[in-house]
Amino acid sequence: MLFENSLILAQTDTTVGFLSKNPNLINVKKNRQGKKGLIKVVSSFKELSDEVRVPKKFRKYIRHSKQTTFIYAKNNKAIRVISEGVHHDFLKRFKPFYSSSANISGSYFIQEVAEDLADIIFYKKDIQFQEKAPSKIYKINSLYKQKIR
Repeated sequence: MLFENSLILAQTDTTVGFLSKNPNLINVKKNRQGKKGLIKVVSSFKELSDEVRVPKKFRKYIRHSKQTTFIYAKNNKAIRVISEGVHHDFLKRFKPFYSSSANISGSYFIQEVAEDLADIIFYKKDIQFQEKAPSKIYKINSLYKQKIR
């Protein structure tokens, strides 16, 4: 499978990130301890519905949220829908990826280090890698929404 065991460095919708189809690869390359969870990024609400059941109470809220990750309490999956931009186009073509910030665990983004760790570097000529604010994260179930980050 394409990208199965590759670590991709890319400018995501929020910050510079590592993408991979293999979640363990990201954790190993970043020197993350234990089995810390990762965010799965998808390009459409159809792909989201293939992964989780969105509580009816929050469907409209999730559809209109930008740069926001939701942890679905029922199965503890963290998923963000990217609905526009270059990152969306990439995901639309290659389907869902696991994602994490492009830095060593507990450290800041250093472009040279991130490029050394990555197997593939995805960029457009007119877009520079920029470390921006990470996505907001909410944990939801059928009754409540709790802000995590």
